[in-house]
Amino acid sequence: DLRAGHELTRGRDPGQGRLKAGHETVLVSTSGSTRVGVPLDGITRLESIPLTSIEHASGVEVVTYRGRLMRLVRLQTMLPGGGWSGGGGGFDDMVAAEEGRSLLVLVHETEDDVAGIVVDRIIEVSDADPNGARPGNYPVRVSVLIDGRVTDVIDIEAVVAATRGDTPAMSGAW
Repeated sequence: DLRAGHELTRGRDPGQGRLKAGHETVLVSTSGSTRVGVPLDGITRLESIPLTSIEHASGVEVVTYRGRLMRLVRLQTMLPGGGWSGGGGGFDDMVAAEEGRSLLVLVHETEDDVAGIVVDRIIEVSDADPNGARPGNYPVRVSVLIDGRVTDVIDIEAVVAATRGDTPAMSGAW
């Protein structure tokens, strides 16, 4: 089920989203004008977070999520060409909050940590085939063709680490 507020059962066990050799199941979404593939095994839930619930802690956007603080990262700000930004959407978010809008958040949850990756829209769940793939630049692990369109598959661990202020090495090759 690809609606906000639903648990993604494939996101429970690392590696469960992997199919045949080299293939990976990704949640295809958009962030700005970029098609992004987020490995399904790194996402536990899709949530719609009201803009009015966003607060700031240590210069990072956070929300209270199931009794924990969930850091938010706006994926668009991390993508090559998207520009780094430490905060949220500024004035545009204030206007949107007054209109009752919310953010679409992909929740990455572990026993010790929870982080939310903000995307603009969910397109589909698809199989990413590495044939013809092109290595990407941080935090894009690889660029592939999905349904004839270029899709940047992100390194979800690198994105989540960035919400903590870490900038580790990418978590590995395809």
